[in-house]
Order: sequence, then structure tokens, then C-alpha cells
Amino acid sequence: MKLERWGWYSVLVNVLLAGLHGLIAWVSGSLAVFAELVHNLIDLLGAVAVLLGIRLASRKSHAFPYGLYKVESLVAVGLAALVLLTAYEIPTAVDDGVLPGRTAFVSQHPNPFNPATQIVFDLERTGPVEVGIFDVRGQRVATLERGTLQRGRHSLTWQGLDDAGRAMASGVYFCRLFAAGETATMKMMLAR
Repeated sequence: MKLERWGWYSVLVNVLLAGLHGLIAWVSGSLAVFAELVHNLIDLLGAVAVLLGIRLASRKSHAFPYGLYKVESLVAVGLAALVLLTAYEIPTAVDDGVLPGRTAFVSQHPNPFNPATQIVFDLERTGPVEVGIFDVRGQRVATLERGTLQRGRHSLTWQGLDDAGRAMASGVYFCRLFAAGETATMKMMLAR
């Protein structure tokens, strides 16, 4: 009976973790958290299988005089195969080989920079895009891109100049990406 109680605890913990990861994945849109949700659901299946095995193994019958240990083994092997199958992602080729799961900045280098920096970002879908540079007061100082871009990885270079071609002063600037109703912001440091 004590063993069955631990089985129920395991199921409860896995339900709570799956719910928490599901909520975080839904709010953030993070593929990494979604992958954790999938692993929690597989763990939940395993916990339910173990609980079921504990309950059924305690009942002996003429057909299974030693309990259902063979059925438990088959369930464990099946769950292990499921974990193995879900552990590998199959990338689709675009730029670096993977289609982005969301619109976001990937990197900006160098940072701090002088005189130029490269900004790399992913677009989840094809559509209108605007990439702008803003100062700490929120004033737009430069527009790097305004138009339609394809889904995938993109790279832009900012030379540290405003839209009029004047050199910007040293300081903190923000690069903002507007695409498909989403906004991403990245902090940059210009050091003259």
C-alpha cells in the first residue's frame, strides 16, 4: 500500500510539472519550454504505467501467477522508445538549417561596438518588418529595415549613424524589431 502511495505522488508531481511547463510554454512561446512539457507528459505516462503496474501486480491470477511484471516491462520498453523518438528534432533547411519557431533577436556583435555592429534576427513568418534604432529617450535615430522579409534568419549592419548620416554619440541604444504584431528589443552599447 505504501508503494502505491508513492506512485500517486509521482503522478501528482508530473501533472503539476506538465501544467506549469504548459502554462509557461503557452505564455512565452518558447520551444525549449514546450520540449520540457513533452518530456513531462512522457514522464507522466511512465508514472501512470508504474502506478498501474503496482496495482495490477498486487493481484495474482491463474493466467499471471507472478503478477503482471511482463506487461510492465513491455510498457517500460514502449515508453523508452517514445522518449528516444521525441528526443530528436528533424530540422527543415533554411539559412542555418532550422526554421525559426518565433520572431526574435539571435545575436548582436560586437557589443560594445565601434564603428559598426551586426544584428542577427529570426522571423517566424514572411511579412512586413521594421527594424529601428532608438536612443535611451525612446527617440528613433535610425531605420535599418522597412519592408517585407521572408521567414528565416536575417542579418543587418548598423554603422552607428542616424538616418541623416551623422555619427551618433557613445552610449546605450536599443534595436527594436517589429514584425507580425510582435516586438523584440535588444540593448546595444556604442563606444566611440
